Amino acid sequence: MDFARNQLEKYGWREGEGLGKKKDGQAAPIKTKLKLNSHGIGYNPGVEYSNNWWERVFNEAASNIKSVKDQDGSVTQVETNGEVEITTEKKRKGKDLTYNHFKKKSCLNGTKTEELPESDSSSEDDTAGGVSDDRLFEICGGRTGHKGSRHGLNLSGKLARLEQQEKQLVCKPGIQRLPPPQISEESKVDSDKPKKRKKKSSQTN
Repeated sequence: MDFARNQLEKYGWREGEGLGKKKDGQAAPIKTKLKLNSHGIGYNPGVEYSNNWWERVFNEAASNIKSVKDQDGSVTQVETNGEVEITTEKKRKGKDLTYNHFKKKSCLNGTKTEELPESDSSSEDDTAGGVSDDRLFEICGGRTGHKGSRHGLNLSGKLARLEQQEKQLVCKPGIQRLPPPQISEESKVDSDKPKKRKKKSSQTN
């Protein structure tokens, strides 16, 4: 605080004056304050008095009971299976999830639309798992997911370069291809065993 005061006084500021060119700014420093109430953004003290949850629960329960008058004049009450959720919190309107989930209703084939039968999602079988890559490539007519393939780019340059390098290596005299190293059973057993670490002895002088 003293450093800031010294800096301001160095440039002509006096205690009680406001900050800024015209000295009309804030005169008192900003101090931290403790917030001891529950007021703030989104807080409404009247919510607990305006939410008549008992009235809502009673009305929902009463709407499940229907009275039926018989021919002889007696009244019978029929209770439906509607469940009532008992909660003291205010009910919020749920979002319409019609467009949030995909619903397969019909299939467009050319100019006519075919209605699809409704089936449970649990009964649907996963048919995509049985197709091999070669068969899928054949079904798609040789097209791949690469964006350049639609313009005729098949990215075969790298494969052609590798093939050319292999041909050059084969043609060079004096270069022999070594067979892959043979791993014996003993070395396999040794490699499976965990190696022991040597402990460094700490020497004190």
